[in-house]
Amino acid sequence: LWTPLSDEARARRRRLLNAILVVQGSISLLGMFMGDVLKPGPTPVPWLAAIPIVVLGFGSIAWLNRTRFELAAGVLISLTFVLTAGSAYNATDELGVISAGAHLLAPVLVASLTLGPWVTLLVSAATLVVVVNVGLTTDIPTNAAALLVLLHLSVHPLMVLASLVWQLDMRALSDQARAQEMLFTNISHELRTPLNGIMGLTELTMTTPLNHEQRRYMGLVHT
Repeated sequence: LWTPLSDEARARRRRLLNAILVVQGSISLLGMFMGDVLKPGPTPVPWLAAIPIVVLGFGSIAWLNRTRFELAAGVLISLTFVLTAGSAYNATDELGVISAGAHLLAPVLVASLTLGPWVTLLVSAATLVVVVNVGLTTDIPTNAAALLVLLHLSVHPLMVLASLVWQLDMRALSDQARAQEMLFTNISHELRTPLNGIMGLTELTMTTPLNHEQRRYMGLVHT
């Protein structure tokens, strides 16, 4: 799992992270729109004013993704974790707490699709701590809190497994690219050596006395 990735594998990871940024940005704007327009009462940030904030934030991560994939993915995971945990703690009703607790699956999912199984395990452990703490410190019923914890305990192993499969697929892609590169290098070497010998002998032959037809043939070989 620690072998370096090929250029194609790194490009695939960057494309995936950009797709995640588009999806998460759209979901964030949709959530702000529903909270601002569909719910009565004032909201901290109007959704129209939040558009440049979301675009700037996720656009900055996408720009960082061009050269520093791991850092961009780490920033996205941290941002997702903080926002979803904050929503769970700040929810004012039972449905809001359960919904925000379910949304805490998002940072684990992002980690599983970007940074591999070990980071996914770390994010999973941190998320479980937050979920348990939310269940203990908020006013939701015990059975709802237990159901929320059970949801995370059921889904997290699947995400870790998916992350492992994804990581192995990236390594296989990298190994295939390296094998093709070695094959082309060996073929080039095996072809270049005899061709150099043919060209050298052709030049030596052309320095010897030849009739017109033989010299024409040697010239065709040499060119």
